[in-house]
Amino acid sequence: MKRSLKIAAFLLAAVLLTGLFPAVSEAADEKLTGKTAMEITQMMGKGWNLGNTFDATGGKKDDAYSQETSWGNPKVTKELIDGVKAAGFTTIRIPVTWNNYIDKSNGYQIDEAFLNRVNEIVDYAFENDLFVILNVHHEEWVNDKNIHENYEEIGKELNAVWSQLADHFAEYDQHLIFEGMNEPRAVGMGYEWTGNQACYDAVNYLDQVFVDCIRNNGKGYNAVRALMIPGYAASSSPAVLNSIQIPQYNGKDAENVIISVHCYSPYNFCLTDDQESFNPNNSQDTADITSLIGNLNYLFINNGIPVVMGECGATNTRDNEEARKSWFTFIGDITRENGIPAVVWDNGAKGNSGGECHNYFVRETGEPVYPELINAFIYGDPEAKKPKDIFIDFEPYEEGGTTILATPEQFGFTPKTLTKKAKVNHSKDAKVGFSAVIPNSDKNACVTMDLSKFAGKTINVGLYLKSESQGTVTLGILETVKSSPQDLVTAQLDTEWTQITFSYQFGEEACERALFFQGDGVDVFYIDDISITMVEEKDRYEPQVLKEGETGETTEESAANESVEEDSNIDQSEPDNTVQQSNPSSETNSSPYQLIIVLCIVIALAGLVVGAVIVWKKTGEK
Repeated sequence: MKRSLKIAAFLLAAVLLTGLFPAVSEAADEKLTGKTAMEITQMMGKGWNLGNTFDATGGKKDDAYSQETSWGNPKVTKELIDGVKAAGFTTIRIPVTWNNYIDKSNGYQIDEAFLNRVNEIVDYAFENDLFVILNVHHEEWVNDKNIHENYEEIGKELNAVWSQLADHFAEYDQHLIFEGMNEPRAVGMGYEWTGNQACYDAVNYLDQVFVDCIRNNGKGYNAVRALMIPGYAASSSPAVLNSIQIPQYNGKDAENVIISVHCYSPYNFCLTDDQESFNPNNSQDTADITSLIGNLNYLFINNGIPVVMGECGATNTRDNEEARKSWFTFIGDITRENGIPAVVWDNGAKGNSGGECHNYFVRETGEPVYPELINAFIYGDPEAKKPKDIFIDFEPYEEGGTTILATPEQFGFTPKTLTKKAKVNHSKDAKVGFSAVIPNSDKNACVTMDLSKFAGKTINVGLYLKSESQGTVTLGILETVKSSPQDLVTAQLDTEWTQITFSYQFGEEACERALFFQGDGVDVFYIDDISITMVEEKDRYEPQVLKEGETGETTEESAANESVEEDSNIDQSEPDNTVQQSNPSSETNSSPYQLIIVLCIVIALAGLVVGAVIVWKKTGEK
């Protein structure tokens, strides 16, 4: 009888082990790890800021729960975070001002009760499978007016604070991102928002302190945690972006570092009541944004360094909801197309004037205040995502008593260089297209035309070029998923128009795509009469360079063809949704360890069964 009980016990244990091992493996799979910062940013999507809450500076220092309501917002509830998730956001940024709860006389110790309250909100987000950005925000000890002189002392406190946060959150996986500072700057100085070289150097020093602190901690997931670093004031200005130095670690650029930048452009629309309207087809409204995106690509993304737009938004100016919807659609689309997670600023301010009215959720319930704005930001305009053929005639013409001018910027033309050595020039008095200026002294400079909407499509490109002197221009496709630009056509230019035609098939991956022009021996050339049409594979052009007279089509005929309305060229296929991100983990991929475990269990069970039979026979013989 005892022998039979032992056999039964072994069989029961085997059954329990069979259920246990898959459960352990499944739990391990839930942890996000082993991802690069670039892969993480491709997963983050659109985000929302829990602003004017834990980053407030009021409240009582002996009351760890008073600060979050000191600027007028209610206590944060799980319902609010659930509502953010339900609205479609996949990232939440939790700005925190720790200053009131740091004991400077005791090694900069953070008040445990306040830290646990912040931890509670992080847990709400993790329960919703959200990415979380946790930072230090309105710290008076960081935003020192003499930051350029006191950076070493600031660095000591920064290291002490982040050492504690790294210890506390060490076991939170790569869904948790640390952001070293918010907008480090010289508060109260005349150059507070622009800075100078000494200030830029100070911020670079502090970014290095932050990265060293987290990487040297080494606990839990801190060795691979994505770390966000800002430039001076998290500014989007070219001077600040160009000043950012990637922190070093183990003698090379630190890994899993993300550049943090803020964007409230155009300023008069986003942060003042001076401008109520926003027109995505007006380059005056969009130029600052498109220039910023170009600079971020040139400096960072093209070099394998990801970027997060940690704050962006447009204030409510006399209830201009339609204009703000246009802005949110534009900023949402351009960041999505360029692989930049964007996080909308929400301070809970419910008014409609004053420049700081950024309220998108009812804080008590988690209900969205402006669901259409949120949808525009997260998902964009489905109709706008239908690729359309492009026909551009840059020569001004009269329509309804108004001079119509197609500007290069309107169609995605930008200088592909931060220094602006490359230029795009155009005026309504021009008789020929527009001019591209690419100094021969800068071989890396080029002019590009955004073609990101043609992902997965085959296009035929046709256009005319000429120059004021003899020289060469190379045309090609910039597709950042590839290792280098694809040079397709080299054109010998002179003062006569030369027609260029070629074809290209884009991949499906999420990346930057553009037509580029690069000069060699000619630094000023003219571009006109552009046509970009989607075609079936069998209709592709063979690359060629032909003089106008050899094509059988005159410039007048080409211009006439360009008068075809864009609506007649709309692709009638189903509209694309948001850019699909590659997700290798979605493929069926059984772990070899799981197979080995299962095999061992099967063998063990078989052995137990055989043993049981032998024992049973011997018992029967007795």
